[in-house]
Amino acid sequence: MTVLIERIESPIDEIESDSSRRALRIFHLYRMVVAALLLVLYVADRESSLLDTLDNPLFFLQINQVYAILVLLGYALTYLDRLPITLQTHAAVFIDVIVLTLIVHSTGGLASGLNVLLVPSIAAAGILLPGRLALAYAAMAFFASVASLMHDGTELEAVELTRAGVLGSIFLIGALVMNFLAERARKSEHLANRRAQELAEMARLNETIVQRMQTGLVAVGANGDIKLMNQSAQDALGCDRVPMGKALRAVSAPLAKHLNEWTAAPNQPGGPAEQPDAMPGVLVAYMRVGEQRHTDTIIFLERQSDAEARLQQVKLAAVGRLTAGIAHEIRNPLAAVSNAAQLLQESAVLEPGEKRVAEIIRNNARRMNRIVENILQVSRRERARPRVLLLKPFMESLSEEFHSTRPEAFSSLSFEVEPGDLQVYFDPGHLHQVVWNICQNACRHGAPEGELAEIVIRAYQVTTTSSRVLLDVLDSGPGVPEEHVQQLFEPFYTTSTKGTGLGLYLSKELCEFNRASLTYRNRPGTGACFRITFSTKESREKQWPIELH
Repeated sequence: MTVLIERIESPIDEIESDSSRRALRIFHLYRMVVAALLLVLYVADRESSLLDTLDNPLFFLQINQVYAILVLLGYALTYLDRLPITLQTHAAVFIDVIVLTLIVHSTGGLASGLNVLLVPSIAAAGILLPGRLALAYAAMAFFASVASLMHDGTELEAVELTRAGVLGSIFLIGALVMNFLAERARKSEHLANRRAQELAEMARLNETIVQRMQTGLVAVGANGDIKLMNQSAQDALGCDRVPMGKALRAVSAPLAKHLNEWTAAPNQPGGPAEQPDAMPGVLVAYMRVGEQRHTDTIIFLERQSDAEARLQQVKLAAVGRLTAGIAHEIRNPLAAVSNAAQLLQESAVLEPGEKRVAEIIRNNARRMNRIVENILQVSRRERARPRVLLLKPFMESLSEEFHSTRPEAFSSLSFEVEPGDLQVYFDPGHLHQVVWNICQNACRHGAPEGELAEIVIRAYQVTTTSSRVLLDVLDSGPGVPEEHVQQLFEPFYTTSTKGTGLGLYLSKELCEFNRASLTYRNRPGTGACFRITFSTKESREKQWPIELH
């Protein structure tokens, strides 16, 4: 929540600044009215003597004209965003204290009653300025009024002192009260704006979550109009962007009919999902919002193929755990069989035929051990920890290791990376295992009979609508027969008596964990090509934040 508040402080400050600017404009409008009334009062005094104490009419007129010009200028300046509100408020209140004190003095002092015009100005200072500054202007207005009384050098009467004291008290009390009320109003406005920003952020967050859901979601009002529909629902219904408020029957008549049938049922179940007759391949489930019959309904949509694929994944995971448990239990007796076969081979009393049998037992025990190791590797694989990886130093390290260990016999292994600073987003350990497995396969099957494989690893960038990095592992063999390509990445599928059929399956799984893909491309007459297509930056930003387990 703290992070969210920090993120919305700037919009809140802008809102409060606009509020202060509007209040200052209202204050300037009041000042315009005062200036206009004083000018009207001067004109009326020429005929009806409303200002009997006006000693210098020309000075009164001039000071009013100057005041009117300053007020109009101040109002115009409120539309300049670069000029601070506080500075404009200081200027307006200061001008009011000076000019209105001069006007009061020119009309005979406190006896004229025009001194009350200073009260709204001091109140405006209490609203727009901090408390101490507002009190300072209240004190300034009081001393200015007293100074105007002492200007003539005559002795002050008790009545005048009393009027000045009452006026000063009004200034101080007005500044304090208005500042207190303004502070409370500002705090309330700040809290309301912050809550509004938090609600707006939460609404955007909810909308993002809903739109990123893999399950289609449609919110339908009691009148049958669509209130919300995410992208997955649009894909399931086969429609483009649907405007909110559109009738559901106009988007999908079969779904609207099925919803009406569900609503008319005496007891509407919330699930399980069912497939309407008029909507083949789509599973539908409903949930009523609230307890009333005529209320909003949430519709959940999912392609049947997606549901079956998810169910298949759950089954495979369960089978994988079971298989891993069985494989773990097999390792100990398998090791005993392999050791016993080795001891038999080393025995001096065995006939050559018996030694051959012991060798067959040991070779098949080794193969079974490889199968067990691969099964355990598939079941215990860790979650991908991708990072930005430079391909050139990575391929140099892998090539050097492959040449030094030589897990299988091969003629040559070379690599090309273009451009030299090419980088991908992948788990280094996973990529090492994938490329290593493919190179091992190329050593075994990637050469004509009686020859050793020539392996080339080529990494490059393809620029179409977006930049995508490809990595090809090429060999010099006959390639994979067309009838075997479809089953190439299935678990336990192999055409070799020495293989386990799990290497390519595991490699494909590891690629998918890193948002990449592993595919096979036949090159007639020139060998096989296994291609890793890495994820683009755009697809990573769209997909990677969501991990469902």
